[in-house]
Amino acid sequence: MKDQPFEEAAIESVRLYCEGVNRSDPQLIARSMHFPHYRIQYDGSVLVWNSEQEYLASFSERTREAGWAYSVVDAIEGEAISQTKCHVTARFSRYRADDSLIAEVVCLYVVVFKDGRWGMNAGSVFTPA
Repeated sequence: MKDQPFEEAAIESVRLYCEGVNRSDPQLIARSMHFPHYRIQYDGSVLVWNSEQEYLASFSERTREAGWAYSVVDAIEGEAISQTKCHVTARFSRYRADDSLIAEVVCLYVVVFKDGRWGMNAGSVFTPA
């Protein structure tokens, strides 16, 4: 199903998420995600967060050791599944403060329309992060 307005709105929520983690901004995270939020990691483990503060604390913990400073969206595309659900595949590059590359991460996000807005409800990581 190709429905450009739904796809654009879903993609925008993923871009907003990237901006939110780059700024460590819980308000942007809250606008880009729905909670509880589920993430299936590369190794098959499942992480669950119940709030934007919980998510940001976990993200910081998971990226601190690598020296993460910011991420960039390298590629992104969406596919409308229905009027209330889109799949968005995104490739991010994670960088240190000196602009050296840590990793490229590929994720599939399930973005849903609920409570009057589009937001990521779940994700699956395709590459080690």
